[in-house]
Amino acid sequence: VHMLAGAGKLRLDDPVKKYLPGFDNDKSRAITIEQLLQHRSGLPLTILTKRLDEYETLEAQANAVGKAGPQFEPGSKFWYSDAGTDVLAAIVEVVSGMNLEAFVQERLLDPLGMTDSFFLSKTTPHAQDRIASLYFGSAGKWARIWKGSDVTSYPFPWGSQTLFSTPRDYARCLALWLDGGRVSATQVLSKEAV
Repeated sequence: VHMLAGAGKLRLDDPVKKYLPGFDNDKSRAITIEQLLQHRSGLPLTILTKRLDEYETLEAQANAVGKAGPQFEPGSKFWYSDAGTDVLAAIVEVVSGMNLEAFVQERLLDPLGMTDSFFLSKTTPHAQDRIASLYFGSAGKWARIWKGSDVTSYPFPWGSQTLFSTPRDYARCLALWLDGGRVSATQVLSKEAV
């Protein structure tokens, strides 16, 4: 999102409804891109209630988030929201004209040399033998609910989840911040965004 803002393709104070019609209603009309980035949009953690593949596309899922609306007044408090992060990813797709995987690959992973990072979904299959298992529970009551060799439940790449990486690749991402948004001679992210 910050890359697109730096290129003048969108503004952080833009209302989300400008890009996603599902937000053009009395409940969601005031939500801005900046509020999504700050987790101050009022949107819930998720709107998914039955299964992860309730929607056919990321844009359809994001529009449904807007139709459902916020749980509290946008801008009034911090509330972590996977739904809001998925909406940001849908905005990236709409504004860039690229699917999320292609945009992230071209604009972030390739320039940073993150060759061991990838999206894992039904539309972006990868060898999964190195992916750590997922556990759910609490102290003394942990249960494995997914292992790397299992079929993924994610229907397509999301903004909130589905990007897998190694510690070495993630260190390259962290170095981007330490280096003021630069990789070698390339300014990947503006200093303002950093």
